[in-house]
Amino acid sequence: MEKKIEKENLDSKNLNKVIKRSKDVLNVLYLIGIIVLLILLSRLFIEYKIFKILGEILSVISPLFIGFIIAWLIDPFIKKIIKISKNKIPRFVSSIIAYLVVIGIIIAMIVIISPQLASQIKDFAGNVPYILNDIKDWINNLFKTLSVNGLNTKEISTEITKKVIKITQSSTSEIANFMLQAGTGTINVLAKIILGVMVAFYLSLTFDKLNGKVEKKLPESWRDNYKELIKRINTSLRGYVGGVLIIMVLVFITQLIGFSMIGLEAPIIFAMFCAITDIIPYFGPYIGAIPAVIVGFAESPIVGVMTILVIFICQQLENNIYQPIIMGKAMKLHPIVIMLGLLLFGHFFGILGMIIATPVIATIKVIYDFIQEQRKEIEVTEDDDKTKENFIEKITNIVDGNIESE
Repeated sequence: MEKKIEKENLDSKNLNKVIKRSKDVLNVLYLIGIIVLLILLSRLFIEYKIFKILGEILSVISPLFIGFIIAWLIDPFIKKIIKISKNKIPRFVSSIIAYLVVIGIIIAMIVIISPQLASQIKDFAGNVPYILNDIKDWINNLFKTLSVNGLNTKEISTEITKKVIKITQSSTSEIANFMLQAGTGTINVLAKIILGVMVAFYLSLTFDKLNGKVEKKLPESWRDNYKELIKRINTSLRGYVGGVLIIMVLVFITQLIGFSMIGLEAPIIFAMFCAITDIIPYFGPYIGAIPAVIVGFAESPIVGVMTILVIFICQQLENNIYQPIIMGKAMKLHPIVIMLGLLLFGHFFGILGMIIATPVIATIKVIYDFIQEQRKEIEVTEDDDKTKENFIEKITNIVDGNIESE
């Protein structure tokens, strides 16, 4: 009898293991299914030019979207002001104070950085033809060294040199066109941001009431879950956005100090580019490093090597100090999931897709985890209800005298 019980226990353990592994396999298949579905939908969207239509619509309503994001980011500051004043300062005045403080900080940063940045952009644009010539000479010397070592690189060297000369000859007109396009694009972006700030201010006046209106339209049984879910999403996304902004500033400062110390040309430009591209996890630092390294080697091999060293040190600081302290494990996403999301979003939406990939995936994960928790709670409740029913049934049997004698 005892052996039979042990065998049953053993079988149940093995069965549980099989069930657990089956669930893991099903989860993987479920993820693959979602990816395949997204690819199929994207193909349909591309075929019927839905992405293009959506892009045009988003471009038109972008100030509204920007305004919502700004209002969402500033809302905690407004609530903090109201809380500190113990509700003595109305939301309208608190909104004005919050926006004035944020705009003041941004203007101060622009005033401090813009004169040097404008000067470096002007000098760098003027030196581009000379930098390209230096790159051509460096490539020629590199291929000469390889030729001495027995490699036939004459054809490759000639082809690359021709392309560099072509770029050098057209660089003046190209730079002028680029500066004109960049200027026009900057004006358009600034106009949208200004409109976005205006929209954000009006949204901030009633931002706390938006959730209330949504809650009222939901069934009463859903409201508590809705509040909890929104709270988790806000906590996760605000933690991510705030952490990314702080890390960007730290990366900019670190790179600026390093590039200035080694004598890299236009250190503010390259430090700012590295900080901006750092928004993209994993791939961003490498994207930002390429222009700085190329210009560094164009100046001299020593500056090129020192540029790589500065970028490497900055990455070590970010990975081992900035990220763990500031971000911690706020997103709770596996690196493979993040990289897969970056590849998918980057393929379909370009650089913008890579920027929004991580927060979008994090939001989906928060929603998924919340649904799983609710399912478990329902299962536990059902099990408790069954246990109670069995207990009541046994008590009823005892009372009615229906218990079988052993």
